[in-house]
Amino acid sequence: MLFVAKDTKAEEDALLGVTKIIVPVIIVLAVLLVLVATVFLRSLLKPLIGVKVTLEDISSGEADLTKRAALYRRDEIGDLVVNFDLFLDKLHQIVRDVKDSKDELSSSGSALSSSMENTSSAITQIIANIDSIHGQISTQNEGIRSSSNSVNEISDGIATLDSMIEDQSAG
Repeated sequence: MLFVAKDTKAEEDALLGVTKIIVPVIIVLAVLLVLVATVFLRSLLKPLIGVKVTLEDISSGEADLTKRAALYRRDEIGDLVVNFDLFLDKLHQIVRDVKDSKDELSSSGSALSSSMENTSSAITQIIANIDSIHGQISTQNEGIRSSSNSVNEISDGIATLDSMIEDQSAG
């Protein structure tokens, strides 16, 4: 085995010089990497936070469907926001149609109620007229019976008179 004895002082100085250069470069690169990552994450999260705020606004209070995210980007998140706004437009139109239908049904119900009251009034009048006609028919029926009895009495009187005339004529 052979050992070569050499002075390591030069190597240690070279290593120390390289370390003095590499460590600050690594620290600067790490700081730059953290800054770039922070900017990148904020650029990704900002539109999502905007959508979150819009959803919170819509879900709170009166559920105002006219609010929009108002984010105009040409990436996947922008497409998501645009499609979400389109969904809100359709949902707003559906709610408006339901309200219009409710108003139409309410006015139809009022008209139907008014018609039912008029029909009820007409039916009451018809029943009163039928009762009046029934009373008149009963009165006429009594008159006809009375007339029939009178005619029968007159007929009996004529028959009696006829019989008397025949007896006198025979006498």
